[in-house]
Order: sequence, then C-alpha cells, then structure tokens
Amino acid sequence: MCASSAALAQAERQSTEPPYPSGEQGDGETEEVVIEGQRPRGSVIGDIKPELELGFPDIRAYGVSSIAELVAELAPQTNAAAGPPVVLLNGQRIPSFAEIQDIPAEAISRVEILPEEVGLAYGYPANQKVINIVLRPRYRTVASELRASRASEGDAGQVGVGAFRVREDSRINLNARYYASNRLVESARDRPRTAADGSRIASSTLADNNDDNGSLNSSKERLSLTGSVGRPVVENANATVSANYEREESEGFRGVDDDTPSNPKDASPAALSSGVIGNAAQHVTSEKGHVGIALNGALNPWQWSFNGAYDASTIRRLTELASELGDPSQPTFDTADRSRTSTSALAADLLFSGPLFRLPAGTATSSVKLGASSTNVETDLMIQGMSASGEYSRDVASGQGSIDLPLIGRENGIVGWFGDLAVNGNAAVEHLSDGGTLTAFGYGLRWEPLPRLSVILSRSRQESAPAIQQISDPAILIPNVPVFDYARGETVFASQASGGNPGLRPGERDATRVGLVIQPLEETDLRLLVNYTDIRLDDPVYVFTVPTPTIEEAFPDRFLRDQEGDLAWVDGRPINIAGSRSSRVRWGVHLSVPLKTSRQRRVEDWVAGGARPEDRPAGLDGIMIRRGPGAEVPTGQSERDGAPPMGDPHGDMGPRMTFRGGPGMSGRRGPPGQGRLHFGLFHTWHLVEKLDLGPSLPTLDLLDGDAVGSTGGQPRHEVEAQLGYFSDGLGARLSANWQSATRVEDGLGDGATLKFDDLATVNLRLFANLGQMPGLARRLPFLRGARISASVDNLFDARQSVRDEAGGAPIDYRPVYLDQLGRTFRLSLRKIF
Repeated sequence: MCASSAALAQAERQSTEPPYPSGEQGDGETEEVVIEGQRPRGSVIGDIKPELELGFPDIRAYGVSSIAELVAELAPQTNAAAGPPVVLLNGQRIPSFAEIQDIPAEAISRVEILPEEVGLAYGYPANQKVINIVLRPRYRTVASELRASRASEGDAGQVGVGAFRVREDSRINLNARYYASNRLVESARDRPRTAADGSRIASSTLADNNDDNGSLNSSKERLSLTGSVGRPVVENANATVSANYEREESEGFRGVDDDTPSNPKDASPAALSSGVIGNAAQHVTSEKGHVGIALNGALNPWQWSFNGAYDASTIRRLTELASELGDPSQPTFDTADRSRTSTSALAADLLFSGPLFRLPAGTATSSVKLGASSTNVETDLMIQGMSASGEYSRDVASGQGSIDLPLIGRENGIVGWFGDLAVNGNAAVEHLSDGGTLTAFGYGLRWEPLPRLSVILSRSRQESAPAIQQISDPAILIPNVPVFDYARGETVFASQASGGNPGLRPGERDATRVGLVIQPLEETDLRLLVNYTDIRLDDPVYVFTVPTPTIEEAFPDRFLRDQEGDLAWVDGRPINIAGSRSSRVRWGVHLSVPLKTSRQRRVEDWVAGGARPEDRPAGLDGIMIRRGPGAEVPTGQSERDGAPPMGDPHGDMGPRMTFRGGPGMSGRRGPPGQGRLHFGLFHTWHLVEKLDLGPSLPTLDLLDGDAVGSTGGQPRHEVEAQLGYFSDGLGARLSANWQSATRVEDGLGDGATLKFDDLATVNLRLFANLGQMPGLARRLPFLRGARISASVDNLFDARQSVRDEAGGAPIDYRPVYLDQLGRTFRLSLRKIF
C-alpha cells in the first residue's frame, strides 16, 4: 500500500464524530471509534449479528431524504412482502414509527438489518425482520422539500418542511407535509365502448354519454404534522414524547348507464339493501391523531423500557347516488348514504431485558414484557334512509417472556471446533375481553460454524384474534363496483357489501423458518442470504370479492345474481376458512463496493507530496493535515499543551485530515467521503400456496389454476433487483421487479383458461447532491445542502397482458385498469439550511 493510501486508511480508522453540529450534506462519512471490548453505540440486545449493515456512505448512496424512504428502499432486504419490519432507534423501542419516519437520512450513522429472532428480546413475535437505526451523536438541520409527479393524465404534488437536532440522548424533530393529487377519469384513458375488437364486455358497461363519470384514481389531499422531543430525565434514563396528526380527503366517481339492472331487495340485509344502482360519488374524510411516550433506562445489568400511546381516528364516508350524472364537477344527487367510524385506543407496556446467569459458553439472557390495551370503536350509519349505530370494545392484558442460552462457544474453548451454538425459547399469553385467552410459544437455535457463516432455525405456534376492524367496521354498501365475473367471463358493476363480521373466530399460525447468511469474502462486503419458510394457518380470515366458479359454489350466499343471471351483489365482508399453507424459498445477494471520488484522489496526491499548505488543491480549503501534538489547529479550536484535537483519542498517529466547513464540507472528521456501488438481487420461489375452504369443500391451489382475486393466481417466481451508483455528488438507482405468469382454469365460465402473462417493471431515479460539488458550491453558495432528484416509475410503461385462449381480453383486464397510472415522472428539490 502506498504512503498516501496508508495515511488515508489510518485516518479513516481513527476518525470520530465531530464536536460541532452540522446540517449540510458533506463529502466525508461518519465513522465511530469502537473501543475493544465494548459494543458499538446503539447496538441491539443480544449477540445475534446483523444480516446486513449499512454505514453512512451506504445510506448516502441511496439518495433518500428520510428514514421512511430508506425503509422503503430496503424492502427487498427486509422481505417486506411477508410483513413490515420492526424498527428500533439506537437499539431501543419506539412507540410509533410515525415518531421517527421524517428524521433526515443525513442524521443516520448506521443501519442494521437483523433476523426475526432479535424481535424476541424486545417483546415482539419472531415473525418480522428487525431494522435498527443508529443516529449520529450530534446533528442538526432544517430542511424543506418540494415534489411533483406526472402520469399520463394524473398529477400529484407534495411540499414538506422539517427541523431536526440531536445531541447524544437529546433530540427534537418537527415536520409538516402536504400532499395533493388530482382525479384521473376513465375517458382520459380512452376506455373502449364497444366489443368490436372481440373483447368481452358486460351488459352494464358505461354508456357513451356517461363514460367521463368514472374515476380510475380518486383525488386526494393529505396534511400531516409530526413532532417529538427526547432527552435524559434522570441518570441512566431518557424519555421521548411524540405526537402527530393527519387529515386526508378523497373523492371519486363511478358512472354506469341507466339500463344497469337493479339489485334485488333481498340481496342483502335490510340495512344494506339498495334499490337501484345509479351513478355515484364517494367522499372519504379521515383524521388520525397519536400521542406517545417512551422511557428507556438501565438498572445494571438490566435494561428497561416503557411505551405508552393514545391513538384516535375518525373516518367519514359519504356515498351520493343519482340516476343521471352529467358534468362531474357539478353533480346533482338524489340520495346519500353516510357512515362514520370513530376509534380510540390506549396502550402501554413495560419491558425488562438482561443477563440471568453465566454458562461456560457465555451469559444466558432473558426478557419479560407486560402490557395492556383498551380499544373502543363507535359507528353511525345512514343507508337508504335507515339509520343504525353500534359500539365495540376490546380490552387486552398480555405477558411475554423469552430466554437465550449459549451452549457452545468458540472463544470460550467449549468444543471450539463446532463453532458457536445457542438456543432460545419464548412464550406469551394474552387475555381478550371479547376473545378469551390466547397463547403462543416458540423455540429456535443459532449456529455459527464459521466466522462468516450463520444458520438460524426457528419454530413457533401462535393463536391470534381477528383484528378489531375485521369485527367492528360498519356494514356499508358500495354501489357500482366493477367486478370480473369469472363464471360468465364479463365485467359487471355490482353492489359490494363491506364491513366487519362479528362471527369471526381466532386462528392459529404454525411457522417454521431456516435462515442462512454467508459472507464468502473477508475483505468484500458481499452477503448471500437464504431463507426457507413454511407457514400453516388454521381458521385464517379471508375476503372473497371475486367469484370464480369454485368460490361461488363453495359460498353461494355471498354472490347473488339477478333474473338474467348477471352478478348483482357481492358480500365482501371477511370470513374464516378452514386453513391455508404457504411454503417458499427466498434467496438473495447484496454487494457494496467503495468507490474513490475525485476529491479522495486529490487528497491522496496532496498527502503523497507532503501535504504542504501552499500546495493544497483547489476545493480542499476545509481540509488540514494533523501530524500529532502541536500540529496546525483550525481557527476557533484550541489545544492545550499539545493535546490531541477535541474528540480525537489518539496522539501522533501520522497524517490526519480535519474537515472544517470548506465548500461542500460537513464539518466531520475523516477522509473525503467515498462513493458506493450497490447491487442487490432477491428471488422468491413459492413452493406451496393452498387454501382449504372447509370440510367437504375444495382446496384451492393458487399456483396451479385457482385464484381468490381479480389479479389471477400466485406467481411461482418473483424477482427483485437493485443497482445503485454514487460518486462525486451524483447518484443513480435502478430497480426492477419481475413476476412469472399465472393462469385461472375455467376462468371464463366455459372451461376456457384465462392467462396472466409475466410482468417486468423498471424504476429509475437520478439525483445530484449539489453541495458535494465544490466548484458549483463555491460559485452558488445557496446550493450547499441542496439535492435535486428525477425519477421515472415503470420506465417502459409495462402493463400485464391478460387474455383468453382466443386472444381476447375482458374489459376489466385492459391495461388501463390493471395499472391506472402507467409510466410516472417525478421531480423533487430538497434544501438543507
């Protein structure tokens, strides 16, 4: 290694967080000094290693603005399709993700993605990945962002402003965002009005004079306000108080001709019946509020945390009906159906975790969690002139415990050739006022035969009650819902009942998982991840809104037809089925490669030439070299008796770089920021996807010709790919998703097969951190801390092709309905002050 490279490497290893706060995006990355024998700041409980760890340069290379955007970018790594991950902040629980979702990405020091078993130590079930976000010790910023998007005929815009500051355990976060999108009407997508091309169209298609009335996408307006404050309250304890408010309004139209067949009066219970399907406009207004408190502390050697939250929400729906609807901007309505749902929930829990006793291979650890919650739902309805109201409540008391036992340890000399081996167990119980007592238990093992190879095996069985919304949501009737009728091979406009089902039963979940993480090359950040999961559900809750011949035969009372045989009414409320099974293998690779920036190369040349101040290259005014005690000190900083600079625990360690606010700099210590090249590829192979509808009823094989929705069966193969590049302030992100073809046997009611072709979509995002371009920042100082991004979703405007054996397509499967927006352009400008 050359002298300049050695100097840079040494400086990078010893760099620390700055003693000065900074809000500007800079070119240096933040590295932490880790004292041997101590865990890194913000580490999670336990000894399970991360499957993937991202440092500051990796995070910056994603080009995202907030924690919420970063978590979305990491969806392939967290397998978000299996459920949202558990998110921790600095190794601690948070009362709500809304508390931290708007924290700027520049405030993050590192991100760890950990296996599901880590959640046990925090009182969560072992069925979700864990993301641990560690903030920088010191950072402050005020940021604003403006976004606009444009589809072929749909526009949206968003504006936001936020302020954030963190100093060790104290932080404050304030954010406000406003979002608006216009309505996309059917006529803008050239909806076909005849069947001249051979497509199948129902008798209740839009009339020529009314086809502007239907909206593919509703118009929306959303305002959100978020704030949180955290600080130490007593020794070894800190508190965080957070609050957020969100209001959203949406409006959409549905239009059908006046010849649409009427729904029979007995198609549904009296409170749901609707005499005529007419033109309709639906308005939805929702308001949500949240207040949370989190307390975290230590009672050596144990840690404890308390989370408390109060949530309230109100959702109002107004469905206006008219026999004729002309100009959508000036509708005249005859009748109106209304519903209001108000929900309030109070929850609190207390968690203790820490060591129990020593074993030859290590320390046994445990966690205990106690919790309680109370939820109340009130509903008011006014449908077809008839009013109704109801109230539903649920009180829950719960307890959970887990234990982790290290059995074999390589470092402790206990059968060292076998590697590290630990086992864990967990059990939980909860009592529901409306569902009795439910239990859960699980166990697993963790084996690390080699330093860069780990295997995790786990099994769990959990009883769970239906969500309170699935029981208590108001029963309402939505008119003019387009439904594809598999039995007749046509699209119809039917009334659809939605709401809760008080008769739902608790279900059971039996899960087996095997996970493998391999880092084949010691000096390369390359990871191979393999996971096998098998999930069996007893009495799961499902919603059937599309009648395949098999489903309609199994549940004839949920689909009613008129005298002509046209589908007129669909019961879309949830029900229990006998069981289901899902078995899949998911594997992937993730590679992160550091790239030298032009600034790094200039610094290397300067160091190799002796780093004389008079030879400092242009654009490096904020960099000075330290050679040990008595070295040059930046203006405003003092050293006493030749002591090392503030925050530097080392003395004479050779040439070192210090950043002090030069053009595009951030004030961080360490070498100029490296670029990054990211690559990720993840493949999910579905082995089994079956639904058991009940005794004497058929079993649906979603991989072999059956379906439960209008989008066909379950693709056997799904692939997610990501490619990212970032260097010298410029970045690009390319993501692609592909799913294999599916089919629905007897999907047109005449024994014919309906085929859903495979689909590949590509998204592209380009961004420029203008503050990291020294020349530009010197000429235009306002651009320091600015980033401009341009992206295209569905770059090639790909739409799934659906066809029958003759090559025709039902109207509901035209590309306009499968993907209303298609190719969408987005532009955003972000400025940090």
